[in-house]
Amino acid sequence: MRYPPSRVCGEKILCLCCLCLQNLQILKVDYTDSTCQSLLLYFCMTKRRRFNTDYTIHFVTFTVYRFINIFNEHYSAIKFNKVLRYYIKNRIYRLHASVIMPNHVHLLLERTSDKKISDIVRDIKKYFSYLYKHEIINHTLYDINQFKNQGRYRLWENGFDEVTIYSEKQYYTKLQYIINNPVKAGLVRDSKEYPYLFVLNDY
Repeated sequence: MRYPPSRVCGEKILCLCCLCLQNLQILKVDYTDSTCQSLLLYFCMTKRRRFNTDYTIHFVTFTVYRFINIFNEHYSAIKFNKVLRYYIKNRIYRLHASVIMPNHVHLLLERTSDKKISDIVRDIKKYFSYLYKHEIINHTLYDINQFKNQGRYRLWENGFDEVTIYSEKQYYTKLQYIINNPVKAGLVRDSKEYPYLFVLNDY
C-alpha cells in the first residue's frame, strides 16, 4: 500500500518532536515553560507539510494561546461543543470523536463538504474566538488582556496539527488516543467520567 505523503512526513516530524523533548529532559530544561512550549508547538504544528488527498478523515489538534486553561471552565467547554455542533448541522463534517482538554482540542472528523481541512479548522477557531471575546469571557475568571499579543486579541496558537487517516488501524489508534487522553492527563480515572469527551459510537 502506498501511503499518502502526509503520513510519511508526519511520522518524521513526530519523531523529531519526541527527540527534541527528550533532549530538553536530559538537559534538565524546563519544557513546561511557556517559551519552550511555544517553540515545540511551532515546530510540530507549522512544519508538518499538508497534501490534498482523497482521504476525508482527519485527526486534528489545536491549542489555546499561551496554553491557558480556558476549558477548565465548564461554560467555555460547553460553548465550544456548540460550535462543533454548528458545523455538523451545516453538513461541513461528521464528527467521529472529540476531546476538549484544558488548553487544547483533539478532533477526529470526516469532511462531508468541499472544504479543505485547513478551512474547516480555521472556521472553528475563528467562530469560537469571536464568541469567546464578545460573550464567553464575561462568564469566566479570565481577563481579555491575558489573550493579547502586542496589543491584539489572540485566543489560539498559530496553526494546527493534522494527520490524514489512511487505514482502519490508524483510525482506531487515533480514536483510542482521544478516549485515553483525559486519563493519561490525570483528569479522571475512567474516560467515561470525562464530560468533554465525545465518541460517535459506544466504546
